[in-house]
Amino acid sequence: NSRIYDRNHNAIDSFPNSNTGKQSIIIPMPGNGSLYYVFSASSNIAFNSGVLYTIVNIHLNGGFGGTLPGFRNVSFDSGFQINNQIAAIHHANGCDFWILIHEAIGDAFRAYQVTANGIQSPVVSNSGEYYQGANTTIFGLHKFSTDGDKLAVSYNFSGAPSQRNIIEVFGFDDNSGVVNPNPLIISQNSLSNSAEIVHGISFSCDNSKFYFSKNTGEIFQYDLNAGSDTAIVNSRILINPANILSQNISSLQLGPDHKIYVSNRIKDALSVINS
Repeated sequence: NSRIYDRNHNAIDSFPNSNTGKQSIIIPMPGNGSLYYVFSASSNIAFNSGVLYTIVNIHLNGGFGGTLPGFRNVSFDSGFQINNQIAAIHHANGCDFWILIHEAIGDAFRAYQVTANGIQSPVVSNSGEYYQGANTTIFGLHKFSTDGDKLAVSYNFSGAPSQRNIIEVFGFDDNSGVVNPNPLIISQNSLSNSAEIVHGISFSCDNSKFYFSKNTGEIFQYDLNAGSDTAIVNSRILINPANILSQNISSLQLGPDHKIYVSNRIKDALSVINS
C-alpha cells in the first residue's frame, strides 16, 4: 500500500491501491491551518470508486500528525471509472483549490473546487484525447503551470487499439475550472517498447518552457513563447541524451527554489534542471 507519514517518518495511514503513491496530492484545507486533504486516484480502472481522500490533522499525536477519525479513504463522486492522473492548483480567488482528474473512458476531465465548505460538484470538460478504458493500460501525469493558465497531460497507452504516447498542453481557466477543448499536441509517438514511455513532465517556474523525460533517459525542452503551435513543437531541444547512466530517469518535479528536480529509480541522488 501507499502510505502517509508523519513528521517523524512513521506511517500513520495507507491507501488501498499500491499504485496510487505517485498519483496522490496534498493540499491544505481552505480556511484551516491544521487540516490537510490527501487525495489519491486509483490506477485500477476496474473499480468505480471515484477519488479517495483522507484528512490529516497535523496537531494530532502530540503534534506529529494523524488522520482525522471518520475521514480515512473517503470516496466522493463515485460511480465512474477514473485513471491514476491527479493534479491540483490554486483557484483564481487565491483561497480555494482545484483538484483535476480524468475519466478512464472518454475525453472528460473533472475539476473539483475545494472550498472551506468542502468539495464542490465537478466542472466537466470534454477535451483532447479519447481514453479507451478497460481495453488499455494507461499511465500518465497531469501538471499545471504555476500561474494556473496551462495544463500538461501525458498519456501512455498500451493495448488495443494501439500502443502510443501523447503529450498535450491545454489552456485552463482557474476561475471556472474549464479545460480548453483545443490542446497543443507537443508529442505523439508509437510505442516500440516500454523504454519509450514518457515518465516525467514539468513547466518551468516562469511557464516559458516545458520539459518531458522518457524511460530512455532523454529529456526534451520546448519554448512555449516560440509563437504558433508549429513553432513551439519545432523549438524542441534535447537537453539530456539517452545513455546507460540515465536510463532510469523517472519523474520531473518543480521545486520551491524554481529548479526542476529529476529523480532516478536506482539512485539516492537527484539531478537538476536550472530552468
